[in-house]
Amino acid sequence: MANDSAALSSFSQAASETAGACRPVAPKPTEANPFVGVVLLVPAYNPDEALTHLIDRLIEQGCESIVVVDDGSASTCRSIFDQLEHYDAVHVCAHPSNLGKGAALKTGLRYIRQHSDTPRGVITADADGQHLPGDIRKLAETAASKPEEVALGCREFGKKTPFRSLFGNRITSYLMAFTHGIKLADTQTGLRFLPFELIPELITLSGKRYEFELQCLIAARDAGYRINQVPISTVYIDENASSHFMPIVDSIRVYRILLHFGGSSAFCFGIDIALFALIFWAGGSAMLATIGARIISGAINFWINKAMVFGRRDSGNSLAEALQYLALWLTLMLISGTPVSYTHLRAHETYEGISDAVVCVKRGGGGGGGGGGGGGG
Repeated sequence: MANDSAALSSFSQAASETAGACRPVAPKPTEANPFVGVVLLVPAYNPDEALTHLIDRLIEQGCESIVVVDDGSASTCRSIFDQLEHYDAVHVCAHPSNLGKGAALKTGLRYIRQHSDTPRGVITADADGQHLPGDIRKLAETAASKPEEVALGCREFGKKTPFRSLFGNRITSYLMAFTHGIKLADTQTGLRFLPFELIPELITLSGKRYEFELQCLIAARDAGYRINQVPISTVYIDENASSHFMPIVDSIRVYRILLHFGGSSAFCFGIDIALFALIFWAGGSAMLATIGARIISGAINFWINKAMVFGRRDSGNSLAEALQYLALWLTLMLISGTPVSYTHLRAHETYEGISDAVVCVKRGGGGGGGGGGGGGG
């Protein structure tokens, strides 16, 4: 495991050394070749000939920059990677042992960030043959027209879709929409276009396996990127037998990300309400109670989401992120606190007006009764 960490840290160090360098302008794609300025990244674990077939077809279509990451594959697969290393358009990175798809993607992204001077972005694709060369080209064409957006190759799920794939994707899509407001038809697709400017944010994420792909979607949305969905073919080979997704273990990792976010939001909402009631009960104004509750609950929410939900390592942007988060919370505080204060003030004025009216009625009624009694006497 020490060797694994050392291998990954070497990529991180090399990438950080070039992070501040000025990057040349990326070449523009053409109608004939949408792959210009795009790097293809393929994580591979125990691949078969489907990987070399995919690479061959993409090179034929004009893809000239490909990074393949061997994620600790068995020695029986060595011939496939040896063959790819002889391709001028391909560079092979290798993990000494299996670290997971997320770790493989981050290794590839670090290498691309360090060695590719002019990419517009990165297209990630799976190695098992389920992403067709035509669909990868289709995604490259979409990226050529909208390079500032994240693009996903989204499959259509029908009756022939393996149950575990259909069920898992439906649940994940529902939770993604419910907890984050991100509505996607296919949250688990491995065919994606990622703008180059997004890479520094993605390599700080903690995920090492399939949960990393979910973290990428959340990070892209939080960074302000629009997520474009591109329909692609739905291909499952032998009931998706080639997938290395472990239904129980990997599902727990994926859903933990979503449930942590929902749980942290509910927890901080409870803190916000409790603090507002406490400060208001202690004699503070509605605006003061809102300010105090928002600042404390907002700080707790920021820390939980950054450290526990997304698991970002320190990327050097914590201060900037905190200031942006503070600006958002101040805006929300003013939006919610102003009407609450106004409503409370109006209710107080109405209450005083009603109280004054009741006092006047009582006084008027008391005087009339006394006069009547005197007349009767």
